[in-house]
Amino acid sequence: SLSLRKKNNRQKSSNTNEKSLLFSFFLLLYTVIFVIIEIWHI
Repeated sequence: SLSLRKKNNRQKSSNTNEKSLLFSFFLLLYTVIFVIIEIWHI
C-alpha cells in the first residue's frame, strides 16, 4: 500500500514537471516569435 502511494506521488511530480517544461517551452517560443516580429517591423 505504501509503495503504491509512493508510485502515485512520483507520477504526479513527473506530470507537473512535464507541464512546467511545456509551459516554459511555449513561453520561449512566444518570446522568439515576438522578437522576430519586432525585428521584421523595423
